Amino acid sequence: MYVVPDTNAFYGDPFMQRRNFRIVLSEHEHGRIVLAVPEVVLGELPKRFREQFESGRQKAESGLEVLRTLGVDPGEISVPNLAEAEATYLASLRARLDELNVLVPPLPSIGVPKLFDDAVAERRPFQERGRGFKDALIWATVRELAKGDEVVLLTKNHKDFAESDEHPEILHPHLREDLEADAQPPDRVKLVNDLDTFIQRYVPSSAVHLQAARDLLETNASWAADLRIAIKQALMTLPLEASDRVTLVDSDNASVSFNYVEEAKIDAITIVEAYDIGEDEVVSLEVLAHARMQFNFTATSIDAEWLIAERADVDIDIVEETFAQGSTHNRPIRATFAIDFDATTSLLGEPEKVWAEDDA
Repeated sequence: MYVVPDTNAFYGDPFMQRRNFRIVLSEHEHGRIVLAVPEVVLGELPKRFREQFESGRQKAESGLEVLRTLGVDPGEISVPNLAEAEATYLASLRARLDELNVLVPPLPSIGVPKLFDDAVAERRPFQERGRGFKDALIWATVRELAKGDEVVLLTKNHKDFAESDEHPEILHPHLREDLEADAQPPDRVKLVNDLDTFIQRYVPSSAVHLQAARDLLETNASWAADLRIAIKQALMTLPLEASDRVTLVDSDNASVSFNYVEEAKIDAITIVEAYDIGEDEVVSLEVLAHARMQFNFTATSIDAEWLIAERADVDIDIVEETFAQGSTHNRPIRATFAIDFDATTSLLGEPEKVWAEDDA
């Protein structure tokens, strides 16, 4: 089976070093899958790197401005040159792919007339006004790979590859027709939304290590306490991202920006899975935590007034001319963390958040 990540699979993990890619790379190393990163994806990654670089720079400058407003002078912070950082990134990533023997299919030899006809006809993955050139090259790469084995395409790009937003894991009829034209069954290529979903569906659990960790949680009070402390620290520094479904304020009229965690109270911890990451007797534990969280946030003064008027379940602590600061009351959430576990020594690594959402 070939596993082909689209560009969006690299968001938040540009060097393929976090838990999800580590598990997939372990599957690749053991020959259970073939990870294939198309050349067209590598060509687009520097653009995504620039976007994330600029976003990080702007957030850093915004944070410095907040500190200065509070009367704290943090001094000047040196930001690396963007062009140099971008060039270093792509060279380092290519070297990593080469070291791991990851397949990098070249740009497909698809003719311009074919691309032109498909673009004019708005034949997927092309959209209106000819948009979708990059995705058309990815699809051509996938078609070539599918002639040798099944392919899983990891993509959130439902509009170009999927039948519809309501059916994001069913190939668009145009693409199924392409497979039939290649004498392949229409299910030869499967769409999967992201790495996490792929792991849940296609990567087997390391049952022996999972049971060992669960036994320790049940019978070893010291180990259980260490795990709880590690999860508590991870919750206190919980990074919330757009993909996380955590509600800070339930208001249609006001929006807030997450600032930091004020308090986290753990109700329960469960070790859900254990996955091989390619290291002797070391696996990645998937740990689910149910907790009650208190978040601090910032908002515009107008949004703060809405929250007060709506009697939202928050406290507004500071209101200035243009901005306000506040805090939520307890928010029940559940969050999954990945933690390296050495079955030989029972040592735990640092938790890495996989996802977080409201706990109904």
